[in-house]
Amino acid sequence: MTITINGNGTVTGISVGGLPDGCVDKDTIADEYSSGGVTIGGLRIMHGSFTLASSTSSASDSFGVSCQKYIIHTASNVLSGFNSAPFVTCAIDVDHHDTNPAFVRLITTTGFTCAFSCSRDSGLTNKTVRWLAVGDAS
Repeated sequence: MTITINGNGTVTGISVGGLPDGCVDKDTIADEYSSGGVTIGGLRIMHGSFTLASSTSSASDSFGVSCQKYIIHTASNVLSGFNSAPFVTCAIDVDHHDTNPAFVRLITTTGFTCAFSCSRDSGLTNKTVRWLAVGDAS
């Protein structure tokens, strides 16, 4: 039967009973994503978080930005199922206006390194960082 989207917004041609066995549905995606990763059609998506250290390093401009305090964090063995190094982005839960991401680099199929800068320790120490990785599934 043909599936039709009518002008009034109704859909016809869909049988009762849901998707056939072997289909990916929203519950499957939600279950896999809540465990840290999901693979859909050759695309791998993973997410996670970590807490930054309780101490910072001082006075560096080696990141291309002038900063007084910074923390570098290496997240090892947090990635899996990627064919090659994925795109990774990080965001820090901040309460200071001058807390900034400095870089995400040294990305491999299993981990990455990121850095954050701020003018004071309290803008960085013990803050939660959330990350997202997207790439080709292995």
